[in-house]
Amino acid sequence: MDEPNRITFEIDRESLAELESLASAEHRTVADIAAEATLEHLAATRAYHAAIDEGQADFAAGRALSHEEFLARRAANREAWLAGRRA
Repeated sequence: MDEPNRITFEIDRESLAELESLASAEHRTVADIAAEATLEHLAATRAYHAAIDEGQADFAAGRALSHEEFLARRAANREAWLAGRRA
C-alpha cells in the first residue's frame, strides 16, 4: 500500500459522538474507523455497479424476461409446486 493520504470531512455532533464512543469501545481511533468505513463503502459501491453492468449485459444478450414472461413463469411454477403438495 502506498503512503497514506489525509482527508477532512464534516459530520454532525451526534454522529461524531457516536463515532468517538465506538472508537473508544473498540480501542481504535476515529480515523481508523472512518477509513475502514470508507473502504467498505467503496467495495460495496464497486460490487453494486458490477452487478448493474452484469444485468445490462445479460439484457443486451437477450438473457432477460419481460414482466409478462416472468409473471407467467412464476404462475406456472407456483401451480406446479401446489400440485406437488396436493399429491
